[in-house]
Amino acid sequence: MKVIKTRSKGFTKEAYGMKKRTLIVVALAVTFVLALSATAFAGAFHNTEQGRNASEYVAWDGPNAVKGTVNPSSPHKGYEQTTTKCAVCHSVHFAYLGTDNERDPAGARDAELLLRGTVGMSCSYCHIQTSIGVKEVYGGVQANYGTEQNDDSGYAHNWHATGCNVCHAVHGANTYDGALTTKILQAQPRGRSPQPLVTAGSAAGGIFDSAEQALTYEGDRFLQQVAFCASCHYQYSDDSYRAIQTRNSLNETKQHPMVMASESLAAQGASYKGKVAWQDSTTCRSCHSAGVYDETPGLTGYSINNFPHYTAGAYRFLTQEVTAEYASDQVCLDCHRSADGELGVGIDF
Repeated sequence: MKVIKTRSKGFTKEAYGMKKRTLIVVALAVTFVLALSATAFAGAFHNTEQGRNASEYVAWDGPNAVKGTVNPSSPHKGYEQTTTKCAVCHSVHFAYLGTDNERDPAGARDAELLLRGTVGMSCSYCHIQTSIGVKEVYGGVQANYGTEQNDDSGYAHNWHATGCNVCHAVHGANTYDGALTTKILQAQPRGRSPQPLVTAGSAAGGIFDSAEQALTYEGDRFLQQVAFCASCHYQYSDDSYRAIQTRNSLNETKQHPMVMASESLAAQGASYKGKVAWQDSTTCRSCHSAGVYDETPGLTGYSINNFPHYTAGAYRFLTQEVTAEYASDQVCLDCHRSADGELGVGIDF
């Protein structure tokens, strides 16, 4: 029998052919197993979230959430070619469909634009119903944010007409920069510019010289916040004697002055010349001080006292021990009485 010379001596031609076929079969088997493993892994990845196809959603706190250098604290702003932020909210190929009982009257499922829910409720999924967004507000209860809040509650900023988009720009376009840059606040919430008096310049009593200056202010965040709040709430004044025209109306009102406590009422023409306040009222937050801000309970809890979203038991975001509506005297006394309680309203004036 003719012996075929090989690197391994002693193989016959038949044995060599058999070995070659065996190697091919093994290689194919290994490839098939690897393919199955990859498929199994992909299948598991595609169905990691309560049976949903979720392979394209990226966890913001996970390794794939490349946060970049521009506004790295939020997936809603600061997109770069090297970041992975879009996939936190949108799934390109495996977006959530909703369940049969989530269909609207037209028969469509609730998820829209490759989101985890409708456009109007897309924020709710991450920031109310779950802790995916880390900042979970409204006590984790959707009803605290519902449309009924507009009529029945003074404890929350709520639904209005378009949901969170009333105040926030989810993609970070045309927003307040500077001190409030991470809050993705609309430059013109509901299409409204700041109350003119706020941006009229210091000579006229305003805080900022222009709306553009307010948008980029790097100083006190709560001072900048006055411009944002005053886009809807025309209640800024530096003088209680000044009449202010209400937004979209010819009506005029007078408002509590937003001034330093050291300023005397004498400058405003009052007959009483003594000291009347011991705390500043320079910003909205001076009085509406209930709840915390910038709280990040993480993936383990939610906030029931988060300014300016929802403060359970604190009417109109006012700090007071009595939780009843309109029980506001404590708020007034906190500023208009000295810390020792020996001077102030009802004591020496």
